[in-house]
Amino acid sequence: MGISWFLYREDAKKFFRRNLIKFIFAGLIVAIAVIFAVRNAFTVSASDYFEGHSGPLFSFVRGDGSLIALTLIMIAETALLLAFGLVCAYNDFTAPLGLAVLAYVAYFFPFGALIVFRYYSARAIVFFALYLAATAAMLLLLAGYIIFIMNSQQRYRYGVGELKCLAASCVPLYIAFAVLIVVRVLFVLIGCIFI
Repeated sequence: MGISWFLYREDAKKFFRRNLIKFIFAGLIVAIAVIFAVRNAFTVSASDYFEGHSGPLFSFVRGDGSLIALTLIMIAETALLLAFGLVCAYNDFTAPLGLAVLAYVAYFFPFGALIVFRYYSARAIVFFALYLAATAAMLLLLAGYIIFIMNSQQRYRYGVGELKCLAASCVPLYIAFAVLIVVRVLFVLIGCIFI
């Protein structure tokens, strides 16, 4: 087990070093989206938006939504983001367009957390911190996923078989995303205890 962990860690370091420019570009996309999310979260009326919006996170935190609905929406949202990354693997030109999922996550996840934080103020500090930690993990995994797809030479313009091979090579990342969904739901539950 020790040697395999060493190899995984060294492979991760090598992957990050070889793709440093792509990670910096992804970080810029995330930074711009977070700036817009923070600006918009502080310009909108938190009480009107929180009470009037029927999103699954807001519904669950308000108490009129179910945990099952929240979990299913998180699963569907993650599946759509991952599918968008695969669809962008048509050719070398469209592969970088998969980084758009980072902008989506970096905008909407912190925006929702800030709205909840502004609505409940100091009582939502634990919720806010846990949700942002899960968002940071999601962004890091998504960046690695999209950059892995960009680096692979499998493009489905050569056939659907290439897309199947690409999806099969991403199975460890899909497992990580499944674990992250469970962690996100758990963090929302823990955060709601303190609200």
